[in-house]
Amino acid sequence: MSAGLNFIRKCIDESNLKIFRQVGEAYYLESELDAYRFVRDYVATYNSLPDVETISENNLNIPSGRRNTDLEYLAARVRDRKAYNHANEHFDSLRAAMEGRSIEEITDALRSMQAGIAETRHTQHFQNIKELTDVVIEDFSINKLSTGLLGITFGWQGLDAVTNGAQAGDVVALVGRPSMGKSWDLIYMANSAWNCGHNVGLISMEMTLKQIGRRTMGIQTGINPNKVRDGELSYHGERIIRNYAEGLEDRSDFIMMSGSMCANVSAIHEMLDSYSLDALYVDAAYLMTPEGQRNGAISKWEQISNVVKQLKMIADKHQIPVFITVQFNRSVKNNQTTQADLGDIGGTDAIAQDASIVLGMRKWVEPYTDIRRVIDVLKNREGETITIGHRFSFNPVNFDEVEYLEDEQEEDSEASTVITTDVEWME
Repeated sequence: MSAGLNFIRKCIDESNLKIFRQVGEAYYLESELDAYRFVRDYVATYNSLPDVETISENNLNIPSGRRNTDLEYLAARVRDRKAYNHANEHFDSLRAAMEGRSIEEITDALRSMQAGIAETRHTQHFQNIKELTDVVIEDFSINKLSTGLLGITFGWQGLDAVTNGAQAGDVVALVGRPSMGKSWDLIYMANSAWNCGHNVGLISMEMTLKQIGRRTMGIQTGINPNKVRDGELSYHGERIIRNYAEGLEDRSDFIMMSGSMCANVSAIHEMLDSYSLDALYVDAAYLMTPEGQRNGAISKWEQISNVVKQLKMIADKHQIPVFITVQFNRSVKNNQTTQADLGDIGGTDAIAQDASIVLGMRKWVEPYTDIRRVIDVLKNREGETITIGHRFSFNPVNFDEVEYLEDEQEEDSEASTVITTDVEWME
Protein backbone atom coordinates (compact mmCIF):
# COMPACT_ATOMS: atom_id res chain seq x y z
CA MET A 1 0.00 0.00 0.00
CA SER A 2 1.21 3.53 -0.77
CA ALA A 3 2.57 5.77 1.98
CA GLY A 4 -0.34 8.21 1.65
CA LEU A 5 -3.05 5.56 2.00
CA ASN A 6 -1.11 3.87 4.80
CA PHE A 7 -1.00 7.21 6.63
CA ILE A 8 -4.74 7.83 6.16
CA ARG A 9 -5.62 4.32 7.39
CA LYS A 10 -3.39 4.73 10.45
CA CYS A 11 -5.07 8.07 11.28
CA ILE A 12 -8.46 6.33 11.08
CA ASP A 13 -7.34 3.34 13.16
CA GLU A 14 -5.99 5.64 15.89
CA SER A 15 -8.78 8.25 15.53
CA ASN A 16 -6.09 10.90 15.23
CA LEU A 17 -7.77 13.83 13.52
CA LYS A 18 -5.07 16.34 14.47
CA ILE A 19 -2.23 14.62 12.58
CA PHE A 20 -4.48 13.95 9.58
CA ARG A 21 -5.09 17.69 9.29
CA GLN A 22 -1.35 18.40 9.35
CA VAL A 23 -0.74 16.69 5.98
CA GLY A 24 -2.55 18.61 3.25
CA GLU A 25 -3.62 17.68 -0.27
CA ALA A 26 -0.35 18.80 -1.86
CA TYR A 27 1.50 15.84 -0.27
CA TYR A 28 -0.63 13.10 -1.83
CA LEU A 29 -0.15 11.30 -5.14
CA GLU A 30 -2.80 11.38 -7.83
CA SER A 31 -3.80 7.79 -7.01
CA GLU A 32 -4.38 8.76 -3.35
CA LEU A 33 -6.43 11.91 -3.87
CA ASP A 34 -9.88 10.28 -4.05
CA ALA A 35 -9.40 8.70 -0.63
CA TYR A 36 -7.88 11.84 0.86
CA ARG A 37 -10.62 14.13 -0.46
CA PHE A 38 -13.38 11.84 0.78
CA VAL A 39 -11.89 11.74 4.28
CA ARG A 40 -11.21 15.50 4.24
CA ASP A 41 -14.81 16.32 3.24
CA TYR A 42 -16.16 13.89 5.84
CA VAL A 43 -14.09 15.60 8.52
CA ALA A 44 -15.33 19.02 7.43
CA THR A 45 -18.94 17.84 7.74
CA TYR A 46 -18.80 15.74 10.91
CA ASN A 47 -15.61 16.96 12.66
CA SER A 48 -14.44 13.36 13.01
CA LEU A 49 -12.73 10.72 10.89
CA PRO A 50 -14.91 8.16 9.09
CA ASP A 51 -14.67 4.49 9.99
CA VAL A 52 -13.46 1.84 7.56
CA GLU A 53 -17.02 0.66 6.83
CA THR A 54 -18.08 4.15 5.73
CA ILE A 55 -15.11 4.32 3.36
CA SER A 56 -15.92 0.91 1.87
CA GLU A 57 -19.57 1.92 1.37
CA ASN A 58 -18.31 4.77 -0.82
CA ASN A 59 -16.35 2.39 -3.09
CA LEU A 60 -12.96 3.33 -1.65
CA ASN A 61 -10.41 0.82 -0.42
CA ILE A 62 -7.81 1.67 2.21
CA PRO A 63 -6.37 -1.64 3.41
CA SER A 64 -4.79 -1.95 6.83
CA GLY A 65 -1.04 -1.37 7.07
CA ARG A 66 1.49 -2.60 9.60
CA ARG A 67 0.11 -2.12 13.10
CA ASN A 68 3.40 -1.36 14.82
CA THR A 69 4.25 1.60 12.56
CA ASP A 70 4.34 4.97 14.33
CA LEU A 71 1.87 7.54 12.98
CA GLU A 72 4.34 10.43 13.19
CA TYR A 73 6.78 8.33 11.17
CA LEU A 74 4.17 7.77 8.47
CA ALA A 75 3.38 11.50 8.33
CA ALA A 76 7.08 12.26 7.91
CA ARG A 77 7.33 9.64 5.12
CA VAL A 78 4.50 11.30 3.18
CA ARG A 79 6.16 14.72 3.51
CA ASP A 80 9.63 13.37 2.68
CA ARG A 81 8.25 11.54 -0.34
CA LYS A 82 7.26 14.83 -1.91
CA ALA A 83 10.74 16.22 -1.29
CA TYR A 84 12.35 13.12 -2.85
CA ASN A 85 10.05 13.19 -5.88
CA HIS A 86 10.82 16.86 -6.46
CA ALA A 87 14.55 16.22 -6.27
CA ASN A 88 14.20 13.26 -8.61
CA GLU A 89 12.38 15.42 -11.18
CA HIS A 90 15.45 17.66 -11.42
CA PHE A 91 18.05 14.88 -11.28
CA ASP A 92 18.25 14.41 -15.06
CA SER A 93 18.84 18.15 -15.53
CA LEU A 94 21.58 18.06 -12.90
CA ARG A 95 23.25 15.01 -14.48
CA ALA A 96 23.18 16.61 -17.94
CA ALA A 97 24.64 19.82 -16.56
CA MET A 98 27.44 17.90 -14.85
CA GLU A 99 28.23 15.94 -18.01
CA GLY A 100 28.41 19.22 -19.91
CA ARG A 101 30.60 20.74 -17.16
CA SER A 102 28.42 23.87 -17.17
CA ILE A 103 28.75 25.48 -13.74
CA GLU A 104 25.87 27.84 -14.49
CA GLU A 105 23.51 25.00 -15.43
CA ILE A 106 24.68 22.91 -12.46
CA THR A 107 23.97 25.85 -10.15
CA ASP A 108 20.50 26.39 -11.66
CA ALA A 109 19.63 22.70 -11.32
CA LEU A 110 20.80 22.58 -7.70
CA ARG A 111 18.88 25.74 -6.85
CA SER A 112 15.68 24.32 -8.35
CA MET A 113 16.21 21.07 -6.48
CA GLN A 114 16.95 22.85 -3.20
CA ALA A 115 13.97 25.20 -3.53
CA GLY A 116 11.59 22.31 -4.10
CA ILE A 117 12.92 20.34 -1.14
CA ALA A 118 12.77 23.40 1.11
CA GLU A 119 9.17 24.01 0.05
CA THR A 120 8.15 20.58 1.31
CA ARG A 121 10.24 20.59 4.48
CA HIS A 122 9.82 24.05 5.97
CA THR A 123 6.88 24.83 8.25
CA GLN A 124 5.25 27.13 5.72
CA HIS A 125 5.89 30.39 7.60
CA PHE A 126 6.52 31.95 4.18
CA GLN A 127 4.89 31.10 0.87
CA ASN A 128 4.63 32.66 -2.55
CA ILE A 129 1.31 34.16 -3.62
CA LYS A 130 0.23 31.14 -5.68
CA GLU A 131 0.97 28.67 -2.88
CA LEU A 132 -0.82 30.82 -0.33
CA THR A 133 -3.83 31.36 -2.59
CA ASP A 134 -4.15 27.60 -3.06
CA VAL A 135 -4.03 27.13 0.72
CA VAL A 136 -6.76 29.76 1.20
CA ILE A 137 -8.98 28.12 -1.45
CA GLU A 138 -8.53 24.67 0.12
CA ASP A 139 -9.29 26.12 3.56
CA PHE A 140 -12.42 27.77 2.13
CA SER A 141 -13.56 24.49 0.57
CA ILE A 142 -13.24 22.72 3.91
CA ASN A 143 -14.95 25.50 5.87
CA LYS A 144 -17.76 25.67 3.32
CA LEU A 145 -18.78 22.13 4.19
CA SER A 146 -18.48 22.68 7.94
CA THR A 147 -21.78 23.00 9.79
CA GLY A 148 -20.43 23.80 13.24
CA LEU A 149 -17.82 25.83 15.08
CA LEU A 150 -14.48 25.82 13.24
CA GLY A 151 -12.32 26.12 16.36
CA ILE A 152 -12.32 25.07 20.01
CA THR A 153 -15.31 26.32 22.00
CA PHE A 154 -14.88 28.84 24.82
CA GLY A 155 -17.99 27.50 26.55
CA TRP A 156 -19.92 30.74 26.05
CA GLN A 157 -21.91 31.29 22.88
CA GLY A 158 -21.11 35.00 22.72
CA LEU A 159 -17.35 34.40 22.55
CA ASP A 160 -17.76 31.51 20.11
CA ALA A 161 -19.84 33.71 17.81
CA VAL A 162 -17.27 36.52 17.46
CA THR A 163 -14.18 34.29 17.31
CA ASN A 164 -15.50 31.14 15.56
CA GLY A 165 -13.72 29.32 18.35
CA ALA A 166 -10.03 29.25 19.27
CA GLN A 167 -8.05 28.26 16.18
CA ALA A 168 -4.88 26.26 15.66
CA GLY A 169 -1.88 28.48 16.46
CA ASP A 170 -3.86 30.91 18.63
CA VAL A 171 -2.67 32.08 22.02
CA VAL A 172 -5.70 33.15 24.05
CA ALA A 173 -4.94 35.26 27.14
CA LEU A 174 -7.46 35.62 29.97
CA VAL A 175 -6.42 38.63 32.06
CA GLY A 176 -7.69 39.68 35.49
CA ARG A 177 -6.65 40.81 38.95
CA PRO A 178 -5.87 38.25 41.71
CA SER A 179 -8.90 36.44 43.21
CA MET A 180 -11.05 37.46 40.24
CA GLY A 181 -11.68 33.83 39.29
CA LYS A 182 -9.36 33.44 36.29
CA SER A 183 -8.47 29.87 37.22
CA TRP A 184 -12.12 28.94 37.48
CA ASP A 185 -12.91 30.43 34.07
CA LEU A 186 -9.93 28.66 32.49
CA ILE A 187 -10.98 25.31 33.95
CA TYR A 188 -14.53 25.95 32.75
CA MET A 189 -13.22 26.60 29.21
CA ALA A 190 -11.15 23.40 29.30
CA ASN A 191 -14.14 21.37 30.49
CA SER A 192 -16.36 22.91 27.81
CA ALA A 193 -13.89 21.83 25.11
CA TRP A 194 -13.63 18.36 26.64
CA ASN A 195 -17.42 18.04 26.75
CA CYS A 196 -17.42 18.74 23.00
CA GLY A 197 -15.13 15.77 22.39
CA HIS A 198 -11.73 17.50 22.27
CA ASN A 199 -8.59 16.14 23.95
CA VAL A 200 -7.32 18.79 26.36
CA GLY A 201 -4.36 19.37 28.65
CA LEU A 202 -4.58 21.60 31.73
CA ILE A 203 -1.58 22.94 33.66
CA SER A 204 -1.82 25.09 36.78
CA MET A 205 1.18 26.85 38.25
CA GLU A 206 -0.72 27.64 41.46
CA MET A 207 -3.01 24.73 42.25
CA THR A 208 -2.34 21.16 43.31
CA LEU A 209 -3.70 18.27 41.28
CA LYS A 210 -6.36 17.66 43.93
CA GLN A 211 -7.57 21.25 43.63
CA ILE A 212 -7.74 20.94 39.84
CA GLY A 213 -9.61 17.64 40.19
CA ARG A 214 -12.13 19.07 42.68
CA ARG A 215 -12.89 22.07 40.48
CA THR A 216 -13.29 19.90 37.40
CA MET A 217 -15.63 17.67 39.37
CA GLY A 218 -17.58 20.76 40.44
CA ILE A 219 -18.04 21.96 36.87
CA GLN A 220 -19.08 18.51 35.65
CA THR A 221 -21.48 17.75 38.53
CA GLY A 222 -22.50 21.15 39.93
CA ILE A 223 -21.22 20.16 43.39
CA ASN A 224 -19.41 22.90 45.35
CA PRO A 225 -15.74 21.77 45.57
CA ASN A 226 -15.44 23.21 49.09
CA LYS A 227 -18.02 20.70 50.28
CA VAL A 228 -16.07 17.90 48.61
CA ARG A 229 -12.86 19.12 50.24
CA ASP A 230 -14.48 19.33 53.70
CA GLY A 231 -16.39 16.04 53.43
CA GLU A 232 -19.73 17.77 53.98
CA LEU A 233 -21.85 16.29 51.19
CA SER A 234 -25.30 14.87 51.69
CA TYR A 235 -26.02 11.28 50.71
CA HIS A 236 -27.42 12.54 47.41
CA GLY A 237 -24.37 14.73 46.77
CA GLU A 238 -22.00 11.86 47.51
CA ARG A 239 -23.86 9.61 45.08
CA ILE A 240 -23.50 12.27 42.38
CA ILE A 241 -19.71 12.49 42.65
CA ARG A 242 -19.28 8.72 42.95
CA ASN A 243 -21.41 8.14 39.85
CA TYR A 244 -19.39 10.79 38.04
CA ALA A 245 -16.13 9.02 38.99
CA GLU A 246 -17.44 5.61 37.91
CA GLY A 247 -18.51 6.98 34.54
CA LEU A 248 -15.03 8.22 33.67
CA GLU A 249 -13.46 4.75 33.43
CA ASP A 250 -9.84 5.02 32.23
CA ARG A 251 -10.05 8.31 30.33
CA SER A 252 -6.81 9.72 28.89
CA ASP A 253 -8.31 12.62 26.92
CA PHE A 254 -8.15 15.17 29.76
CA ILE A 255 -4.61 15.44 31.10
CA MET A 256 -3.80 17.57 34.16
CA MET A 257 -0.50 18.73 35.59
CA SER A 258 0.40 20.89 38.59
CA GLY A 259 3.03 23.64 38.64
CA SER A 260 5.42 21.67 40.83
CA MET A 261 5.79 19.27 37.89
CA CYS A 262 5.87 21.90 35.16
CA ALA A 263 7.91 24.89 36.30
CA ASN A 264 9.61 25.10 32.92
CA VAL A 265 8.08 25.39 29.45
CA SER A 266 10.10 22.33 28.38
CA ALA A 267 7.71 20.11 30.39
CA ILE A 268 4.91 21.14 28.02
CA HIS A 269 6.76 19.51 25.13
CA GLU A 270 6.79 16.25 27.08
CA MET A 271 3.03 16.46 27.61
CA LEU A 272 2.36 17.17 23.94
CA ASP A 273 4.74 14.42 22.81
CA SER A 274 3.01 11.93 25.11
CA TYR A 275 -0.61 12.83 24.34
CA SER A 276 -2.41 13.97 21.20
CA LEU A 277 -4.10 17.16 22.45
CA ASP A 278 -6.47 19.50 20.65
CA ALA A 279 -6.02 22.39 23.10
CA LEU A 280 -3.74 23.35 25.99
CA TYR A 281 -4.68 25.46 29.03
CA VAL A 282 -1.97 27.03 31.24
CA ASP A 283 -3.07 28.72 34.45
CA ALA A 284 -0.77 31.47 35.80
CA ALA A 285 1.59 31.23 32.83
CA TYR A 286 3.55 34.21 34.17
CA LEU A 287 4.98 31.93 36.89
CA MET A 288 6.63 29.59 34.37
CA THR A 289 10.31 29.68 33.48
CA PRO A 290 11.29 29.88 29.79
CA GLU A 291 12.83 26.81 28.20
CA GLY A 292 16.62 26.80 28.49
CA GLN A 293 16.76 29.39 31.31
CA ARG A 294 16.98 29.14 35.07
CA ASN A 295 14.50 30.89 37.31
CA GLY A 296 15.93 34.27 38.33
CA ALA A 297 18.56 34.33 35.58
CA ILE A 298 16.71 37.11 33.75
CA SER A 299 14.35 39.90 34.75
CA LYS A 300 10.70 39.14 35.44
CA TRP A 301 9.72 41.21 32.38
CA GLU A 302 12.01 39.15 30.11
CA GLN A 303 10.88 35.90 31.71
CA ILE A 304 7.18 36.53 31.00
CA SER A 305 7.95 37.76 27.48
CA ASN A 306 10.00 34.66 26.66
CA VAL A 307 7.38 32.30 28.12
CA VAL A 308 4.61 33.86 26.02
CA LYS A 309 6.75 33.71 22.87
CA GLN A 310 7.62 30.06 23.52
CA LEU A 311 3.96 29.20 24.11
CA LYS A 312 3.14 30.88 20.80
CA MET A 313 5.78 28.71 19.10
CA ILE A 314 4.23 25.62 20.71
CA ALA A 315 0.78 26.63 19.43
CA ASP A 316 2.18 27.04 15.92
CA LYS A 317 4.26 23.86 15.94
CA HIS A 318 1.51 21.59 17.27
CA GLN A 319 -1.31 23.45 15.52
CA ILE A 320 -3.42 23.81 18.64
CA PRO A 321 -4.74 26.82 20.57
CA VAL A 322 -3.01 27.60 23.87
CA PHE A 323 -5.06 29.34 26.56
CA ILE A 324 -3.24 31.17 29.37
CA THR A 325 -4.17 33.28 32.41
CA VAL A 326 -2.17 36.37 33.33
CA GLN A 327 -2.71 39.42 35.51
CA PHE A 328 -3.62 43.06 35.05
CA ASN A 329 -1.18 45.45 36.73
CA ARG A 330 -1.94 47.25 39.99
CA SER A 331 -3.52 50.23 38.25
CA VAL A 332 -6.57 47.98 37.80
CA LYS A 333 -8.33 47.60 41.15
CA ASN A 334 -9.51 44.23 42.41
CA ASN A 335 -13.10 45.48 42.71
CA GLN A 336 -13.07 47.37 39.42
CA THR A 337 -16.26 47.03 37.37
CA THR A 338 -15.15 49.13 34.38
CA GLN A 339 -13.31 47.79 31.34
CA ALA A 340 -9.50 47.77 31.37
CA ASP A 341 -7.37 47.83 28.20
CA LEU A 342 -4.34 46.09 26.70
CA GLY A 343 -1.98 48.62 28.29
CA ASP A 344 -3.08 47.44 31.74
CA ILE A 345 -1.67 43.92 31.33
CA GLY A 346 1.06 43.37 33.89
CA GLY A 347 4.69 42.43 33.33
CA THR A 348 5.17 42.68 29.58
CA ASP A 349 3.82 43.98 26.27
CA ALA A 350 4.41 40.56 24.68
CA ILE A 351 0.98 39.28 25.73
CA ALA A 352 -0.88 42.02 23.89
CA GLN A 353 1.40 41.56 20.87
CA ASP A 354 1.64 37.76 20.62
CA ALA A 355 -1.83 36.69 21.77
CA SER A 356 -4.43 36.31 19.03
CA ILE A 357 -7.28 36.89 21.48
CA VAL A 358 -7.13 38.81 24.77
CA LEU A 359 -10.02 38.58 27.25
CA GLY A 360 -10.26 40.97 30.19
CA MET A 361 -12.11 39.68 33.27
CA ARG A 362 -13.83 41.93 35.81
CA LYS A 363 -16.66 41.92 38.32
CA TRP A 364 -20.26 42.70 37.46
CA VAL A 365 -21.81 45.85 38.88
CA GLU A 366 -23.78 45.79 42.14
CA PRO A 367 -25.62 43.83 43.36
CA TYR A 368 -24.00 41.01 41.35
CA THR A 369 -20.31 41.62 42.08
CA ASP A 370 -19.89 38.29 43.90
CA ILE A 371 -22.09 36.07 41.75
CA ARG A 372 -21.37 37.16 38.18
CA ARG A 373 -18.34 38.01 36.06
CA VAL A 374 -17.84 40.11 32.93
CA ILE A 375 -15.48 39.24 30.07
CA ASP A 376 -14.40 41.98 27.67
CA VAL A 377 -12.88 40.96 24.35
CA LEU A 378 -9.95 43.40 24.33
CA LYS A 379 -8.36 41.92 21.20
CA ASN A 380 -9.83 39.60 18.61
CA ARG A 381 -7.98 37.76 15.87
CA GLU A 382 -9.89 39.38 13.04
CA GLY A 383 -13.36 40.13 14.32
CA GLU A 384 -15.24 42.53 16.55
CA THR A 385 -14.74 43.10 20.25
CA ILE A 386 -17.70 42.52 22.53
CA THR A 387 -18.57 42.11 26.21
CA ILE A 388 -20.32 39.07 27.68
CA GLY A 389 -21.37 38.09 31.17
CA HIS A 390 -21.61 34.77 32.99
CA ARG A 391 -22.75 33.41 36.30
CA PHE A 392 -20.09 32.85 38.94
CA SER A 393 -21.95 30.87 41.59
CA PHE A 394 -21.06 27.67 43.41
CA ASN A 395 -24.22 26.36 45.12
CA PRO A 396 -24.53 24.71 42.62
CA VAL A 397 -21.53 25.46 40.38
CA ASN A 398 -22.92 27.54 37.51
CA PHE A 399 -21.00 29.48 34.84
CA ASP A 400 -23.83 29.88 32.34
CA GLU A 401 -23.74 32.91 30.06
CA VAL A 402 -26.15 35.74 30.94
CA GLU A 403 -27.07 38.88 29.05
CA TYR A 404 -24.71 41.67 30.02
CA LEU A 405 -26.29 44.98 31.11
CA GLU A 406 -23.83 47.51 32.52
CA ASP A 407 -26.42 49.47 34.46
CA GLU A 408 -28.39 46.52 35.79
CA GLN A 409 -29.32 47.32 39.41
CA GLU A 410 -32.39 45.20 40.13
CA GLU A 411 -32.37 42.80 43.03
CA ASP A 412 -31.81 39.16 42.15
CA SER A 413 -32.88 36.19 44.20
CA GLU A 414 -29.35 34.81 43.82
CA ALA A 415 -27.94 37.72 45.81
CA SER A 416 -29.63 36.62 49.00
CA THR A 417 -28.25 33.09 48.89
CA VAL A 418 -24.68 33.46 47.68
CA ILE A 419 -21.86 33.21 50.22
CA THR A 420 -19.53 36.21 49.87
CA THR A 421 -16.93 35.19 52.45
CA ASP A 422 -13.96 32.84 52.10
CA VAL A 423 -13.26 33.89 48.49
CA GLU A 424 -9.58 32.93 48.48
CA TRP A 425 -10.42 29.46 47.15
CA MET A 426 -12.02 30.96 44.03
CA GLU A 427 -8.71 31.87 42.40
